[in-house]
Amino acid sequence: MATPDDDHTIQRLLADEDPRALDLLYDRHAGGLYAYAATLVGRDGAEEVIQDLFAAVARQRQAVARAERLAPYLTVMVRHLAGAWIRRRPVGGELLAEPAAPAAPPPAGADEAAQIQAAIARLPVAQREVVVLHTWQGCTFAEIADQLGIATATAGERWQAALGSLRRWLGDHHHD
Repeated sequence: MATPDDDHTIQRLLADEDPRALDLLYDRHAGGLYAYAATLVGRDGAEEVIQDLFAAVARQRQAVARAERLAPYLTVMVRHLAGAWIRRRPVGGELLAEPAAPAAPPPAGADEAAQIQAAIARLPVAQREVVVLHTWQGCTFAEIADQLGIATATAGERWQAALGSLRRWLGDHHHD
């Protein structure tokens, strides 16, 4: 039996125009999608991108309901909305080439989660995208490759490069 936060249940509720669908979708996916958006446009931009995402989902309920896999579908929407957010900015530019957080290593006594977040923020954007999509969105390398328009092997190579950097920065006590 499907639970209320199961993606298929959420998609059925979207198709039925059930008012609970967007709340359930938000509860299940907003955190991971926000993390991904923040890798692309920073924290301030991520908030706006996520707002735009849920407005788009509300307008396109039937299309979202028909998606083969919900998380990857939403991730692609976030990537497109992040690009639109960047184009709307007066300065213009690309997806974040610089880390969203300070590039300095975290202080010795910092909380473990903060250390990990700071280390991920130091990664090049191409590697950060793969880390977020694979770790928080649960995407396979083939799905990541499809979403980013790269080869599956490239997604795997970016993952391995990111893990190598994270291990160096965080030390051996953190594991993948």
